[in-house]
Amino acid sequence: MSRNISTALPIWTAPRGLPVRARRLDHYTLIVPDAVASARYHVEVLGFRMQRIQPLNVGSAPQGEYDMLNYVLELPDNPGCVMVVTEGLTKESIFHRYMERYGAGVHHIAYEVDDIQASFDSLRESNIPLTSDHVLNDPLSGLRQVFLDRKGPGYFIELIERTEVATSGKFVDDNMMALARTMNGYLTPAAAPAQAPAPSRLLKRAIRQDAARVVEFLVDPANLPKWTGHQTVRCVSGRWIEIRRIGDVDLDIEFHSDSRTVLFRWSFQGQSRQVGFKVLPEGEGHCRVEVELPPLPPERLAPMAAIIEAELVILAALMEGEPDRPELAPLREKVDQYHLDVYQRRQL
Repeated sequence: MSRNISTALPIWTAPRGLPVRARRLDHYTLIVPDAVASARYHVEVLGFRMQRIQPLNVGSAPQGEYDMLNYVLELPDNPGCVMVVTEGLTKESIFHRYMERYGAGVHHIAYEVDDIQASFDSLRESNIPLTSDHVLNDPLSGLRQVFLDRKGPGYFIELIERTEVATSGKFVDDNMMALARTMNGYLTPAAAPAQAPAPSRLLKRAIRQDAARVVEFLVDPANLPKWTGHQTVRCVSGRWIEIRRIGDVDLDIEFHSDSRTVLFRWSFQGQSRQVGFKVLPEGEGHCRVEVELPPLPPERLAPMAAIIEAELVILAALMEGEPDRPELAPLREKVDQYHLDVYQRRQL
């Protein structure tokens, strides 16, 4: 589709009361398929200077490993400004999936501001879309940041306020985590529209497999990453946990034979949450799995029902020996995206 393009210079002027006045360029971040190759090219061809390598695990790698690789390079003749070259090291990494959807290139450009809270308040008053409802603040370094939604400029803009501790070119882990959070909404399907009827609280799925085999699969915590959004489940010193940003969440799975229910329970700092999967025999080689959702407002019930329905379809395919069905691809993507929501939750 062609567009009529005028070559005349547009007459654009900044309003007298800008929502925010950007100051010095602080840094910009690229997301690329090979951070090593890209960083080396910038050093050997363009004269950038390597400052440091900063790997991180934001949730899709085993404990002690990394799923995010960052090369921090100083710009030529401008050591106060840096470029960060980022690569997602696992296919499940939000950085890899973001690049797969939107392509490699600039993810965001960051500008310093004098007062991040005042800038945030002004942007909110001007109805400028942001990626969070508060200023992101690292309690140790004092580094503070806000991300502007990419819908306006076509890429993310970061506003950053540095301190004597968090000087130019320095990024704390939470800063990198915030980068991941900016992408979450662009990789998570939109919630069901408000006018849509509320889904049933009782979800069912027929499976062509013996009930005993399904129960045996469900009670093994190591199988959770194969069919659910709980993809950071690990066994540490004989204790099953799920790694999340808030800390290690205890995981217990029990089978109650009287109700034929496999109960999954997550516990953290005195709080607990549980969900039951009832496995009912339906003749030789067949069973039915039922999940009753808790009472929730429609805006929360619909997304939860959609995720569990997707998980049940994946579970059925695994139990029936057909894990590569073509129709599973979008469902696996939905479940993978849900994994990020699980990992980033601030509460259980």
